[in-house]
Amino acid sequence: MALNTDTRNLGNGMPERYFISAMDRVLHSSKTLTFVVMTMVYFAVCKPFVQYPPHTLEAGLLKMLPIWSLAVYVLPPNKAFSDLSVGQQRIVFGLLISSLGDLCLIWRETLFIPGLLWFSVAHVCYLCAFWSQASQPVKGAQSHSLPMYIVAAVGTSAYILQTVPGIIMPYLVIFYSVLLFAVSWRATVCFEYYRSGKSLAGCLGTVSFLISDSIIGIDKWVTPIPYAEGLIMSTYYLAQYGIAVSAT
Repeated sequence: MALNTDTRNLGNGMPERYFISAMDRVLHSSKTLTFVVMTMVYFAVCKPFVQYPPHTLEAGLLKMLPIWSLAVYVLPPNKAFSDLSVGQQRIVFGLLISSLGDLCLIWRETLFIPGLLWFSVAHVCYLCAFWSQASQPVKGAQSHSLPMYIVAAVGTSAYILQTVPGIIMPYLVIFYSVLLFAVSWRATVCFEYYRSGKSLAGCLGTVSFLISDSIIGIDKWVTPIPYAEGLIMSTYYLAQYGIAVSAT
């Protein structure tokens, strides 16, 4: 019976659709593998759990490559960038802009503020993307997670800000923290409404971003954290992967 069914469907394109769907899954698997391999290369060469990555352009390139692979991951096969939805385009822009922040943070002592600003722009892209992914009922809905994020944002910022030096830096940290928690809150709202695997990936990805950047702030200004760089990069790559998956 299955053979006869497949034969009857030859005229309406069903096998072709099955084939295309299967090829899409294979392509996404290969893109995921590319991201995993590039991430493993970065960890193997730069050894972030052992040392801070060397201040070289090569180390910066190795750090950026996994993020570039995720930008390609979002692109559907046989489609141009202009064929993506507005939300998907913003995710791609956010990933590419994030990679510029990655490059700056190789020289964290001298280019920390430019790196922070690049990541701020990236989070604006992510915030707009998650906002556009939500349908009208979500935009008007009250999220049960909002109070939790407000408390977490105030508590984390207050803990870090007590030791942040200078006049400008505390304001930059507050601005960046608001963006970071807003992105995670908005991704959580999307998951609360859609309850899909992709929305869950986006939610978990943004929470992982919170963890990664909180480690940066605590390690830099409050107290040293053992294996900080390895923990930062592990949670960071998981974060970007989750955000990329949410846009596919």
